[in-house]
Amino acid sequence: MGLELRLLDPAVLADPYPLLHRLRAEAPVRWDETQRVWTLARYRDALFALREDGIFSSAIHGGGGVLDASSWFVFDDPPLDTRLRYLVAAPFTPDVVERLRSWLRGREGTSEGLC
Repeated sequence: MGLELRLLDPAVLADPYPLLHRLRAEAPVRWDETQRVWTLARYRDALFALREDGIFSSAIHGGGGVLDASSWFVFDDPPLDTRLRYLVAAPFTPDVVERLRSWLRGREGTSEGLC
């Protein structure tokens, strides 16, 4: 198959939907040897993998490749993953995010209060 997975390509970052459409149509579950990542392009497949950490454990990913996520806590398995996500998510309630958005918009184009 001639499908190249260039997740960090500026064109893909600007508009990922054509690549996602091709992945769903041509290779919904795919191992990319170059980048050393699995891609799951269908929602039901991704949800299954997220819920079945006994089968799809982050522990089996050796890291490396273009997107080395071996040290990212979001790719840890439960219970560590659950505890860390809870700690990080707590400060980002919708109200807090909205206040931050307003605060940042008031400082566009300046570095005031950011350092």
